Formats: sequence, C-alpha cells, structure tokens
Amino acid sequence: MDTRSKLLASARDQIQRKGYNGFSYADLADEVGIRKASIHHHFSTKADLGREVAIQYRQDFMAALRSIESGKSNSFKKLEAYIQLFRHTLEKDHKVCLCIMLAAEHEALSDKIKNEVKAFFKENEVWLAQLFFEGQSEGEFTLMSTPAETAKLVLSALEGAMLIAESMDDLTRLESISQWILSSVKKT
Repeated sequence: MDTRSKLLASARDQIQRKGYNGFSYADLADEVGIRKASIHHHFSTKADLGREVAIQYRQDFMAALRSIESGKSNSFKKLEAYIQLFRHTLEKDHKVCLCIMLAAEHEALSDKIKNEVKAFFKENEVWLAQLFFEGQSEGEFTLMSTPAETAKLVLSALEGAMLIAESMDDLTRLESISQWILSSVKKT
C-alpha cells in the first residue's frame, strides 16, 4: 500500500473511532510512520483529506450496495444484507459509519466534506426507496408510508441506533432496531 492509501486508511479509521476533530496530522504521521510535513505532499489541508476519505467511503459503500443487488434473490434478503453492513461495522470493526460521525460535526466541516456526507445519505435513501418500492410491488413488504419516507426512517433509525449503541457500549440497541425494521416492513 502506498503512502497516500495508508493516510486515507488511517484517517478513515480515526474518523470512524474519534470523529473528524478527534485526530490530527500528527496522529496520522505517527501511525503511518512519516513526518507530519510529508502529509502535505498528499493532502494540502485536513479538509482535502477529509473530503477524499468521505468520497472513498461513499464509493466503497455504494459498491457494497451493488454487491447486495447482484447477490440477493429478493427484497427482504437485500434489506437484511443492508442492515448487516451496519452491524458488521459496529460489531466486528467496533466503529460507526464514517458519514454519521462527520454529520455529528457538521458545523466544523468544509462545504466539500458536507456535500460528500449529504451525497452519501441521499444515495442510501434512493437505494432504500427503490428496494422498498420493489418489495412492495412484489408483495414482500407492507409499508406504513411511501417507499421514500420509509427509506428516510430506516436510514435514520440505523444511523442513530449505531451511535447510541456505541456510546452506551450496548450492541443490542442496534440489534433491536434492526429486528424492528425487518418486522415492521415484512408482509405477514
């Protein structure tokens, strides 16, 4: 892995664990094993680094959604796989979603980072709305609202549960909301 990739990976990890304002170039330099000044050769400002991390995270997440689309047979299985992305991040990696960590520091971010965070949430809502539309059309889901509104509620519930579960050191909070989501949309 080249230095630039190491810096991006380290910054991503730091943001997901401590937040955008919770790390510095000195932290990255120590972790990657370079001088702090050398980071500026790759990213002139922390905002540039943050934007690149957010872009990469969004692209990786969208690739995971494409994989779910091609690998799962029905809408309910796709929803389960989507929820598993959040579970895996929290339970296995002991991190929270990068974009919810960035959103928590919204006022401290550059407009470029804010735009990437908004794009991440919007793309997730669009993907989920399409999933709920298809599931409803196929008779798999019974929705209490429109597919678009359901998508907003589900994304908000998962992101919020992830933050609370992490802050309370109680993974059952994410599990509980996951089960509630699945049971609330599944057609009986």
